[in-house]
Amino acid sequence: MKILIIGAGMSGLTAGRMLHEAGLDVTLLDKGRGVGGRMATRRIDEAVFDHGAQFLTARSDWFTNVVEEWRKDGVVAPWFDSSEAGTHPRFRGSPSINAIAKYLAVGLDVRTSTAVTSIRRSGPQWKVNLGSGEHLLCDVCLITVPVPQALTLVSDAELDADVLTLLHQIIYDPCFAVMCALSGPSGLVPDGPYRPEGSESIELISDNYDKGISSVPCLTIHSRSDFARQHLENPERALEMLLDDARLRLRSEITSAVIHRWRYAQPVTTYEAPFSVLSPKPPLLIAGDAFGGPRIEGAALSGRAAASYIMTL
Repeated sequence: MKILIIGAGMSGLTAGRMLHEAGLDVTLLDKGRGVGGRMATRRIDEAVFDHGAQFLTARSDWFTNVVEEWRKDGVVAPWFDSSEAGTHPRFRGSPSINAIAKYLAVGLDVRTSTAVTSIRRSGPQWKVNLGSGEHLLCDVCLITVPVPQALTLVSDAELDADVLTLLHQIIYDPCFAVMCALSGPSGLVPDGPYRPEGSESIELISDNYDKGISSVPCLTIHSRSDFARQHLENPERALEMLLDDARLRLRSEITSAVIHRWRYAQPVTTYEAPFSVLSPKPPLLIAGDAFGGPRIEGAALSGRAAASYIMTL
């Protein structure tokens, strides 16, 4: 049984890891240059930025055990505890958030810089068409990219109409991530992300130097979702406004900055099950944080559930 997984973020990597360890033939495809999806890290000169997910928490017994193993292996480290009673410790990646994805990808057949353009039936299999003009055939296909992107890939396939109706109702919040190099220490309180009260543009500011992932002072600024939605097609203006707001809160100067647009940063609505079966024969599944919950743990739980289902086929 040949299995293809579209997307090498947390959900796809979790599923891929489980299926590979069960001895199944699995390949992951991702259009990005590396694995991780929104568990993204970028280096600009000497500055290192987590510019997608900033931390993870563990709430379920299974994921708590997984994170503990990662901690023992040096893949995650405690970052901060929320001041709210009853909340869970926040872990950062070690040395950065993308290290978790790279750790999960070890030994897997992962093909990056590989864009999928469509998925169509081909007899008893699925034909996965690539941007290169090539195609791959598989017996089982699992899609783990954001739902709106997934739906464009299967638009020509005959699938469960009721399931498609529910999936079309899933929406995501967008977000801008600004990566700023600084002339010196930020002056922000060194205890997790800073969330400025009353800001109309900034949701949080993470000090990557204080966080321990960068050897030089630099920040990741995440925009508010309503701000991102308003300026989604004008990132240059968004960058200018976010920097103007940030400068009011910093002790040092911003020496350079770049902006990244996350069109599907976080699901606002979620599916009622941990994954969805778009077609039972041949099997076509969809999973991700829109199913397991809008956190890294949710994506992992969804990938785990989808892999468990595939192993029963």
